[in-house]
Amino acid sequence: MGLNVRGEKKLANIFKFGISERRLYFWLQQRNEFKVIFGKHTNATKDSVITNKICELIESDRNLFKVLSLDIKLSLTHDDDYKWILNNSRQLNFIELCISNTNFFHAEIYSDTQLDPREFVIYKLDFFNGNVTDKHAFISWLSKEWTYHIDNDGITNWLKGKSEALVCEHAWECINRTIDKSVIPRDPIANFTDLLLFIDQANIKPTEVVKLIGRIKNGWNQKKYREKNSGKKQCNLLLSKKATDRLSKLAEAYEISKSDIVEILLLMEEKEKAYIRKRLRLVELAVDDGTSEPPAPLTEPARNKVEEYL
Repeated sequence: MGLNVRGEKKLANIFKFGISERRLYFWLQQRNEFKVIFGKHTNATKDSVITNKICELIESDRNLFKVLSLDIKLSLTHDDDYKWILNNSRQLNFIELCISNTNFFHAEIYSDTQLDPREFVIYKLDFFNGNVTDKHAFISWLSKEWTYHIDNDGITNWLKGKSEALVCEHAWECINRTIDKSVIPRDPIANFTDLLLFIDQANIKPTEVVKLIGRIKNGWNQKKYREKNSGKKQCNLLLSKKATDRLSKLAEAYEISKSDIVEILLLMEEKEKAYIRKRLRLVELAVDDGTSEPPAPLTEPARNKVEEYL
């Protein structure tokens, strides 16, 4: 049963349930049948040495194998159930919070420094108080809750493509200005992960979290707008509906702002000096009587004609 790989026996080859070697190894640590084996070895002992002894014991006792096989089948879900869990501190923290808010887990379970953060969370899920069907349903619920959380937290998608250093500096300023000093981290927020962790864990009311996210986003947008429009001055113009529609269509077609459209047209007219002159020629805007006097002011009909063309 315990197939040797490079002289080492593998638990996963004994229990063929699609469960990883390490999950089986740490799950068996909780079994009374193996506490003597684990108790005789320190953390410095290689896992392979302990695994070999466990495999030998199981191979020598057919009844033990049957008991363990049944318990594993009734207790542990397939590795595929955990594929969505990553070594992502925010995600792992979210799962830990969900676990702490339920009463489906053993109050005390063995912890081992050999487990990385992801493995330890999965280890906790393996000790869910319920059958494998209930556990599978809980893990599936966790996955959906996590997806919903990141899709609807109001900031995760907004952060994509933005400068991490600059956004975090701005967010830190917003947090210091608006949040009670007693719940602010000691060290400045330096990356998106820390920012999102703070938002998830902040000891403030949900309404205050929403306000904080709004301040961060609006403040950043205003900051970028001011930078973009540095040296520019607002100019209010009254335009006909036709002109407004044309401006909107051009901005949409070229995917630039209406202000940029106007600036380009003004620049090109100043350079070419052709479009306005050509349009004015289509209507008789002035009467040249051969004198040196300036052109006569536009008459009301002529002014209306110009508006029609514009």
